[in-house]
Amino acid sequence: MYERLIKYWMEGPIIVMVWQGPNAVLVARKLRGQTIPALADAGSLLAQFSFDSSPLSASLNRVVKTFIHASGSVDEAKREIKYWFGETKFKDYEREVDNLYLI
Repeated sequence: MYERLIKYWMEGPIIVMVWQGPNAVLVARKLRGQTIPALADAGSLLAQFSFDSSPLSASLNRVVKTFIHASGSVDEAKREIKYWFGETKFKDYEREVDNLYLI
């Protein structure tokens, strides 16, 4: 499985980013949509721009080409950030809007 994933990663450029903020993992996954594009909610990136499926990818002996990965948890995100960025120190910031509590 990992060989197919690595092959997919090497097909072209990869853009890697780190999101920070309240519920960043949840928000990223919601915007991306379900991993299997056919199951993704309408309006999500995968629902709008992907056509791949598990049966198609299996028949071609490759991974599902989702074009967007989003970490599944904060712990997974920490591991992946370390993998892609090593010991890079990111600027810590706080926005006023993050401290507002709407009732």
